[in-house]
Amino acid sequence: MKNQANFLLILIVALLVSAGCSTGGLKERAELRTLISTANWDGAIDYVAKSDFYKTENVALLQAMELGLLYNSKGAYYQSTKLLNKAKEIHQKLYTVSISSAAKGVLANENYDVYSGASYERSLIHFYLALNHYLLFLKGEYEGYKLTDKDGIKDVPPKKLNPSERRLELQGARAELLDWDSYLKSIQGDRAGKSVFKNDLLAKVFGGMIHEAFERPEDDQIALQLYKDAKLVLFRNYNAYKTYNTIAPKFKSDFNKLAAMGEQEVISNYTKPTSFTQNLELFLDTKILQLTKSMRPGDLQTVAKQIHATDKAIGEAAKLSHRANVGIVLQTGIIPKKVPEKHYYSLESALTPDNPTEGQKAVAKFGSQVIMLFAGAQLGLLPPPSTYSPAGTQLGVATAQVAANALAISFELPAMENQAIDDLTTLQIFNGTGKIVQEMDVPLINPLLDVATEAIAEDSASRYTKLGVRLASKHLTAIAASYGTYTLTKQKLGDFFAKQAAVLQYIGASKAIEASEKADTRYWSTLPADFRIRDFYLDKGSYTFKIVVKKLSTPDVPKKIIDLGAVNIADGKQKLLLNYRIQL
Repeated sequence: MKNQANFLLILIVALLVSAGCSTGGLKERAELRTLISTANWDGAIDYVAKSDFYKTENVALLQAMELGLLYNSKGAYYQSTKLLNKAKEIHQKLYTVSISSAAKGVLANENYDVYSGASYERSLIHFYLALNHYLLFLKGEYEGYKLTDKDGIKDVPPKKLNPSERRLELQGARAELLDWDSYLKSIQGDRAGKSVFKNDLLAKVFGGMIHEAFERPEDDQIALQLYKDAKLVLFRNYNAYKTYNTIAPKFKSDFNKLAAMGEQEVISNYTKPTSFTQNLELFLDTKILQLTKSMRPGDLQTVAKQIHATDKAIGEAAKLSHRANVGIVLQTGIIPKKVPEKHYYSLESALTPDNPTEGQKAVAKFGSQVIMLFAGAQLGLLPPPSTYSPAGTQLGVATAQVAANALAISFELPAMENQAIDDLTTLQIFNGTGKIVQEMDVPLINPLLDVATEAIAEDSASRYTKLGVRLASKHLTAIAASYGTYTLTKQKLGDFFAKQAAVLQYIGASKAIEASEKADTRYWSTLPADFRIRDFYLDKGSYTFKIVVKKLSTPDVPKKIIDLGAVNIADGKQKLLLNYRIQL
């Protein structure tokens, strides 16, 4: 009876450890996303600022990113800029320091580690900073805000910017584009030849639009090159995303072979473009042809052949006689949830390594066959479900398949909830009399949903075997200990009590192991699901903008019409940029 009491104590302690373990902010993110779904930006900002989870030092980057984006969505671009600059500084420090050996508390739970951010998140910090700087330049004012210091809370009034200060904001946008480009180049070296995030299509397209706004020959040339680069990135990198390519897993799984193939062979065998691809290619081709026509009209036909421009793109560019003076940025929806996903690892595959762990040595004392029979017959361990596939395989991510059909232990790895982008967006522009004067597609530039899903799957796949081996070793130790308890108790109390004692002991140990390796589900959870961008020319006047949303499956039937409100085009030649956060 004394032994049984000890086993119960083991179980209770293990359960308490599990319950007290960090949840990685799952509850907090769920509440935050509810506020965002109703565009309650002030409520969301207040929630993050007061949340105990976001106050912890190891998620300082996460707090700054979340608040920075919430202020951007609210239209408070000065506050957003300050917070995102802080986020960039934190990320830069973490980027240059390895955190693999950082202290994680008593148990090796990833959630205790410092959150260092994903590459795509860092890239988006640059995007939002460039966007903020340009919008502050246009607005000509820093919004008022409340400042908390040692003397309490005080109101800081809005500040009107003088011409020099406005120019600094404009130059700040350009400087951020250069910093963005430098960051992307810095991560490309160790990712060469891999179908992973290393080029940001948003950096090319949005960067081109901002450079065009300077209306200088040198910036027009940069913009032209960025649009050409965007076409290459779309083909070489973004065909790995299902939003642009219906056979993306095939493209991704054979990515290392594609460089040796001809372009036409890749197009024929590895790509099936979607409506999103076609709309974006039309937009990029039109921009390339329009800039070429204004800068080097004699090269127009040659460039059209080089980029394989369609007749429609050539016709669209021919009709454009004015430089675009209005740009629109649509941040649509909200990125899916990052959730824990169950995975399996074969115990038998962990039994015979070159350098055995303590768990494997413990098993060797009894014999691996005896232990495996005991684990299945007495402890109830089973093979993984027949439908199981390791992390990322459905996306074309290569993963060592070591779960097989043998007895397996389970553990968590992070994954993105499965969602798809299936809404097309059309901008309708009405004049003062209510007549439609322009109607155009707003192309999808960054399928962030796909980008984040791939990044998380790649990370989970890279950790799968290492984590599986480590956890299998812990379980083998626990199984061997339970087997020892079983054989000892069976001699004294019989098989029934021996089995109960062994199972109870193993449950307690496995709960502690599970608690020590929770999936890290922290991420920038307030991001949109995707970004859509367009620019165009409008005469001076007052207009109303509306977005018509249509499903891919029923493009002739509007799903929803979103009123973006009134827009006034003044005499100023400076390019207007409009930023909207909408739910499709």
